[in-house]
Order: sequence, then C-alpha cells, then structure tokens
Amino acid sequence: GTCTNFIITATDVAGPWSDPHVIEGAPGIDPDIFFDDDGRVWYVGTAAPEKPNFPGEGEIYCHELDLKSWKLIGDRHHLWRGAIHGGVFVEGP
Repeated sequence: GTCTNFIITATDVAGPWSDPHVIEGAPGIDPDIFFDDDGRVWYVGTAAPEKPNFPGEGEIYCHELDLKSWKLIGDRHHLWRGAIHGGVFVEGP
C-alpha cells in the first residue's frame, strides 16, 4: 500500500491545531522533521530504495521541506540502507 504523511501545526500545544498539510512525494512511515542551524528544515523518512539489493530492503532519507508551501524541494539525500544483509523494515529516524 501507500502511505500519506502529513504535518499539523499549532502555536500552542493545547491547540487549536491546523488542518493536515499533506507532504506529497514523502513515502514511508514514522517520519521526523529536523530544523537545521542554517534555518533549513529537513523531512526525514523511510522508503524502499529504487534498486534494492534484496526484497524488502529499506533506507532512511532526508529531503528539504519548504514550510511555506509544504513541499519537498531539491534532491532527496539517501542516508542509510541498514547494517544487516536481508534485514527488512528499516527503522528510524
């Protein structure tokens, strides 16, 4: 199946919360957001590699996120493919 990842925002943890901002082109589960010291924001997630070495192989990636448009911008950066050959369901970030 496919996953739909989204971000909701609030100025106060008690709410009110925004409607979901769907992040198109962001596969995987359990994503995270990294706020870099240079002001850029990175979406970090998991996905199946384009050319897996074995069935079920996963990888962790990061992709810059524009918080004004809620769109991924620039190139996807592949960070990690796992430490065990044959290991599936990569976890992280």
